[in-house]
Amino acid sequence: MARRKAKGRSDVEHVGRVTLSSCPVRGDDRPCAPLNRVTVWPVEGGPVKECCTCSCGRRFPTSHPDAAEHLVPPIAPGEAVAVAPGRSETWTGDDVWPADDHDERAAVGVVPVETPVLHRPTEPVGRITPEIKAFAKHMVKVMHRAPGVGLAANQVGAPLRMFVQVHKRAMPEVVVDPEVRAAEGTWTYTEGCLSLEVDGTHAPLDRPKFVQIRGRTVHGDAIEVTADEIVARICQHEIDHLDGIEYVQRLVGDHHDRVYEVLAADGIDVSVLPDHPY
Repeated sequence: MARRKAKGRSDVEHVGRVTLSSCPVRGDDRPCAPLNRVTVWPVEGGPVKECCTCSCGRRFPTSHPDAAEHLVPPIAPGEAVAVAPGRSETWTGDDVWPADDHDERAAVGVVPVETPVLHRPTEPVGRITPEIKAFAKHMVKVMHRAPGVGLAANQVGAPLRMFVQVHKRAMPEVVVDPEVRAAEGTWTYTEGCLSLEVDGTHAPLDRPKFVQIRGRTVHGDAIEVTADEIVARICQHEIDHLDGIEYVQRLVGDHHDRVYEVLAADGIDVSVLPDHPY
């Protein structure tokens, strides 16, 4: 997912003994809030960790009166760290897009629209191997260099079900084998994509406002995240990629027609982008 223009430094207001500040990520002078709920089951056992976070990563106790709640009950602790076999057992990394390769329609190191791996579902990772950990670091580097706020594995050529995202203080930076468990509400936000850097293709898109995902960290810990606002948006955009769906396929109405006209005029075969609205 493409990065939005950076915000300036937040304003700070002192009210008695309480410091109120506008969140540098939420924007529009909105204060930090416990928007996201993150639950972690350590792979090696031990107590479950849970907190609420703002989009910027500021942490709040789950006892906060405005703390986010999970949309559906999280997985049972005994089931949390079970790992099914996956592609990592045989994956060699030979399919990773060269880090310095640059197509005019995509960011450096990112595959462009029309690349087959981008338009089909990815495969479960399974066991997290040293090769997967090294690949995660590569993805993070490509994402920051782009610059972007999120990146799916198939955007750099690998058919693996994992993504990285920039708000690592709000939720884990790397999410392995994510699945959407629940979604609610509607939120409109203008999206772009590192695999589709064509002028005129950014467009407002309605997605669920809240989303709850299950997955694992690159360390193997099991997680459930119920996210709101930009963090929810990134999760949905990247999981769509992992399912072989580009954001433009979600567009409807005038925005859909305008963007697809731009794509066709640029010589892109729009048949690889069949409509996939909610």
